[in-house]
Amino acid sequence: TNLRTLDLYNAQITSIDSGDFEGLSSLEILELEHNEISSIERGGFVGLINLRSLDLMLNQLRSIESGAFEGLTNLRKLWLQYNQTMRIESGAFNGLSNLQELWLRDNRITVLEGGAFDRLTNLQSLILTANQLTSIERGTFDGLNNLQGLFLPWNEISSIDSGAFEGLTNLQGLDLNGNQLTSVESGTFDGLTNLQSLGLRSNQLTAIESGDFEGLTNLQSLNLDGNQLTSIESGTFDGLTNLQSLGLRSNQLT
Repeated sequence: TNLRTLDLYNAQITSIDSGDFEGLSSLEILELEHNEISSIERGGFVGLINLRSLDLMLNQLRSIESGAFEGLTNLRKLWLQYNQTMRIESGAFNGLSNLQELWLRDNRITVLEGGAFDRLTNLQSLILTANQLTSIERGTFDGLNNLQGLFLPWNEISSIDSGAFEGLTNLQGLDLNGNQLTSVESGTFDGLTNLQSLGLRSNQLTAIESGDFEGLTNLQSLNLDGNQLTSIESGTFDGLTNLQSLGLRSNQLT
């Protein structure tokens, strides 16, 4: 068949089983939005060698298991938002070597396993908005060498390991707004030499110290609105030679 688009919106599908889409090698767009899919069997999408867009939003997925998307070597966009995903296994996205956008917002993800995103070497945008993450560990984003946008707002993040973002040398935007950070640890932003925008609005930061933003020589926008800042150490913004916008409204600076 030469079918290019298959729309199965609200078709009461409960699972994706191995071989379900056999013979659809020309398919480029697959819409599975608003079903009742709770599981994806390994090999469920095998044969969809030309698929570029896969929409699985508004389903009932509770976990993404290793090998779930094997064979989708040309996939560019994957929508998984508004599921009930609580766990992403290491290797969950194996085979998606050309993926550019991964949407995981508004799930119930509490932990990101090390290696969850490795091999996504062409990923440009990772959206993890409004989950239940409490910490970001070193190694979480290993392998995302081409990532340009990392969106982590409205989680419950209270700690970020030093060097957690190392290796993200092409990252331009980092959104940490609406979390529970009380301080910025030394080395948190190491390696982000191309970062242009950093959002730390609506956290619980009480103080900013010299060296917290060291190395962010290309930063243009820094938003610290809506924190609990009472003091900013002298020299804190030294080195931010390209900074154009600094937000400090709704703090407790005197």
